[in-house]
Amino acid sequence: VPALEHYCEGKLPLVCTMYASSECYFGVNLKPLCDPNDVAFTLLPNMGYYEFIPLGHNGTLLMNFDENEHVPNDKLVDLVNVKLGCFYELVITTFAGM
Repeated sequence: VPALEHYCEGKLPLVCTMYASSECYFGVNLKPLCDPNDVAFTLLPNMGYYEFIPLGHNGTLLMNFDENEHVPNDKLVDLVNVKLGCFYELVITTFAGM
């Protein structure tokens, strides 16, 4: 964000409207003109099946997790069971199976 702010010199708004990949759109920014450091995306539940890998316990982020670790299916959390204030890694299965 600092590099972008350098080039726009405060004269142009930095707008981020969506959270996406090459496979699908995941979420939308409901406040696209907010400060880029405050962006929060609302997930679109009709775009895929969302699961979450917990990255901590009771709202604390574990800093010693292994990115290559295999996560058993019983540790995945469904969208309806996500707890506010906790940290997760997002896992998405699109309707195309990707």
